[in-house]
Amino acid sequence: MAVTINSITISSDKKTMSISVDAGVGQLMTAVNLWTESTFKDLTLTKDFSSKLAGNVQVESFTILASDLSLEKFDGLYFLEFENNNSETSLKAIYELTEYEKCGLDKTLQYLYDNDCSVTVQKEVLNIDIFITQVKNAIDLLLYSKALELFETLKALCAADCETCPKLKYLS
Repeated sequence: MAVTINSITISSDKKTMSISVDAGVGQLMTAVNLWTESTFKDLTLTKDFSSKLAGNVQVESFTILASDLSLEKFDGLYFLEFENNNSETSLKAIYELTEYEKCGLDKTLQYLYDNDCSVTVQKEVLNIDIFITQVKNAIDLLLYSKALELFETLKALCAADCETCPKLKYLS
């Protein structure tokens, strides 16, 4: 039986990732590796969390803290690969896109209150919403390379400011 990922969730405060994984009948988990959107599958930048494993149970449950990655909070895409003692692996991605959703909301409010930039901001809002949805869809469909491409565009959309628009920040 292959490795089964029961659940991976990020807490509402975005500081803790909770993981439950089943190594398979008669198997034990031997490795847990994590990558971010900027390090995915770069073996030199793999974060090894195998030390979080109990090592003597079929079903492992553990947490990874944002601080374990030198982060204040989880934000973006994360990829976890699990391996059991039969060399069977399973890869799963999880996303935390709240900051990008806030970006879309912020630009929506800018659109509502600033007639001078309405056309530019309206297009940005629609694009941000589409890209958030498509990043989630790509991950759900296990199309990780597409998710990474879409996420890079989403980051650029939220980093870009309209040069003629006032700098408004409605959401903190």
